[in-house]
Formats: sequence, structure tokens, C-alpha cells
Amino acid sequence: MDTENSTPWYLRVVPTTALALVVLGALVLLVPGVRDQVRLSVSRQSQGVVELYFPTPVEGTEQACLRHGADVRVGFVLVSHLDHPERMGYRVALDPDARGARTVSHGAGLLTQPGTARTPVTRLAAPRTGGFTVSVSLPSQGEQIHVHCAGASR
Repeated sequence: MDTENSTPWYLRVVPTTALALVVLGALVLLVPGVRDQVRLSVSRQSQGVVELYFPTPVEGTEQACLRHGADVRVGFVLVSHLDHPERMGYRVALDPDARGARTVSHGAGLLTQPGTARTPVTRLAAPRTGGFTVSVSLPSQGEQIHVHCAGASR
């Protein structure tokens, strides 16, 4: 290898690095998604989160799949970590993918308070036989949870 004619390393690295920085800068300026992500990454703004889950027996609230006569009581927990109170609509469905699914929608929804858990219970007509799936969704947040329930009465 001829070392006298080879170019120094920095003459290869500096132009390549400069080109990469120009391309990155162009992406930040021209693509709104990249620009928004960079803004979120360098700011200290809190990003609101909403928790949606089925309660456990330890929490002492109604559980999903709790049969009560010919009905099923569907309980879930909604905790808002948003900066301000917000009203959130929700939808509860039994066998959401089946034809003739039993559905209850609450468009007006719940008024959530930051850091406070809400535990609504919805009643739906229970299927006569077999197991079924319970689905709870928050359309405005894009959140959805599912649980499969046994067919036997509790």
C-alpha cells in the first residue's frame, strides 16, 4: 500500500459528516413528522397519557365478566394523566367481532380528573352459552383492551 498518495482520514470523514448533517437538517425543516418529533424530544413538555385496564380482585372494584342474572357487568379502570380535566367517551362490547354484537356506547363519557381513577360499570345482556370476549375502547385516545370470559356463571 502506498502511504504517500493516500488521502488523510479527515478529508474523507469531514465531507461525509457534513453531508449527513445537511440531510438531517433538510428532514427537520421539510418533513412535519420529523420536525414535531424533534420538538418533543428537546422540550420538557409533559405528554398526557391515559391508562385503561381491567381491575384485579385486589383493587376491590367490579371486574370484567361478572355475571349477574341474565346480564354481564363489565367494569374497567380509566386513569387520566392529562394536564386538565377531559370528558372521554367509551364503548363496551361483548363479542365485538361477531354478528349482532352487544354494544353500549357512552359518547358523553366520563369526566376525568388528572391522576384520579374512574371505575365505571356497564351492564350488557349475557350470551346464553359458551365463552365470549369483552372489549372496552376509548375512540378519542385510540385505546382498546380485550379479555376472554368463560361461559359458566360465577
